[in-house]
Amino acid sequence: MEKETVASRAERIYFFLPKIMENLFFGTRQKLEYPDITITQIRTLRILVENDNCTMSELGDHACVTLGTMTTTVNHLVKNKLVKRIRSTQDRRLVRVQLTDYGKGIIQEHQQRCKEQLAGAIQGLKEEEQERLLTAFSDIYSIVTKMKKKGLNNNENI
Repeated sequence: MEKETVASRAERIYFFLPKIMENLFFGTRQKLEYPDITITQIRTLRILVENDNCTMSELGDHACVTLGTMTTTVNHLVKNKLVKRIRSTQDRRLVRVQLTDYGKGIIQEHQQRCKEQLAGAIQGLKEEEQERLLTAFSDIYSIVTKMKKKGLNNNENI
């Protein structure tokens, strides 16, 4: 049997990741009270829940998008009163982004619906399968966190 290469493993991971997300969260976006919000905007709101008062650059880094993409995303979120921009009094170039109360409500609703959907999805699994799934996700999280710390996912060829 031929040994699998790093490239072929990467290809398999690339195949599985979006399929997993599609299967876990299918229909969540349609159930939101605020249906015209994009995935990137949801990700930005989630980042702000964990890292309130981020600069635009920090938000872009957390979301793995360019500053231009993040600016467009934040513009839309500001327009819809989900976040607000706060300019530094010391340095006008420095802009921080904060969730509004309305934005907090929207992301809390989204998170609650995702949790409910996940509970419904795993409810049909045997307890052993649920534990295996949780262990797999825990292992994946540990490995990718280790990769990030080592700088292994910062491939400059991408």
